[in-house]
Amino acid sequence: MMVQIVSIALVLHLHDFAGAPPSVIFKAERELARVYDAIGVHVAWDHAAQHADEAAALHVILTTR
Repeated sequence: MMVQIVSIALVLHLHDFAGAPPSVIFKAERELARVYDAIGVHVAWDHAAQHADEAAALHVILTTR
């Protein structure tokens, strides 16, 4: 019997159109990672926005209210 292990990861690009301070962004990233980790999905933030496969990345856009 062969056991397969599946690893799921999201690569996220953050677009801060709201101009949120770095401390707010850091807390939001940690919270989002915590929520996804709880369901077994690893979150990787691509701050340099240089992910090789743009189609595979999820874009998180911060806007003002």
